Amino acid sequence: RQERSSTGERREMEGERTVSVVDVGSLLGLNVLEHSDEADDASRTAARKVLDGWRSCGFLVITGHGVVGDELEALARDFFAKGECEKLRYAAQRFQQGEARAAHVYRGYLPSTADGKEGLDFGPRVEADGAAARTANAKLRAWPAFFEEVTEVASEELAAAVRAYRRQVERLGAALMRALALGTGLPLDTYSRRMEGGPSTLRVNYMPARAEAPCSRSCDGAGLSCPEHVDSGALTLLRVDREVGGLELCFPGTSDYVPVVVPDGALVVNVGATLELWTQGRVIATRHRVRFTPNRARVSIPYFYEPHLDAVVDPVSKETYSQALARLWRQLPEYAQLIPKS
Repeated sequence: RQERSSTGERREMEGERTVSVVDVGSLLGLNVLEHSDEADDASRTAARKVLDGWRSCGFLVITGHGVVGDELEALARDFFAKGECEKLRYAAQRFQQGEARAAHVYRGYLPSTADGKEGLDFGPRVEADGAAARTANAKLRAWPAFFEEVTEVASEELAAAVRAYRRQVERLGAALMRALALGTGLPLDTYSRRMEGGPSTLRVNYMPARAEAPCSRSCDGAGLSCPEHVDSGALTLLRVDREVGGLELCFPGTSDYVPVVVPDGALVVNVGATLELWTQGRVIATRHRVRFTPNRARVSIPYFYEPHLDAVVDPVSKETYSQALARLWRQLPEYAQLIPKS
């Protein structure tokens, strides 16, 4: 059920555990400001709500965000409806055979043999310079290829929709990072300037309709479409499949997962482990998962917003994002499969 707090914001209620629903429309203008003292009262109020939500449970449901994804979702559904042989033309190298394999290593089409769901990954080519290559874990030395952009897609319509959606979520992500700085009393560009040139990924997930859950590794025996995990990057901006649902959050201090209810047109934004480190715990990354719904196809579109590989994300140790990510992947078991084998 929904309630309104004393400040007027809506909250999704599950006992005392709440995910704030915040209108972030006033925050979009922060991208054109140079100094925090230029921010108006509406922006300051919204920034405080964003900070409060991420501080309490690491998740927000946001409205007024200006992101439109209907066309991308429709075109992606058309792509996933194609035959497997056609889709594999756009797959990452490890899913292809023969001498005519694609050049991209990580981006591209991900068949359901990977983890039970299909996916399409798009992201910029990021060249790690000498410093990043030297400081990254040795097993991640292939990062320049790992972050290669996929420009081959099944249609120009889909390519245009991907570019348009990515521009929208990048703008929104930058505004939210500036809101975080505003809410914590820091210069507006404290976080946003270090996001430029990062290996951010736009992904379209497709879970085909099936009778049994592809994943059963849950703390309570629930069948899952996506296992319990913590995101490793800075922010995840997620368009959910409202007709199917299934997103669940484990609130801090509990072991219970509760549904995240998303109003029509809203997005979910959650904190990753890197941003928790970067803010020295002012905001927190929390475990979440997707509960399986039998015999229902499901589409979701997450945007993983990540800092530049050389950005310093630990104010104490001066650890860069490349170093932090390598360490997080070693520490978090759900990311073990992402570390290239020697």
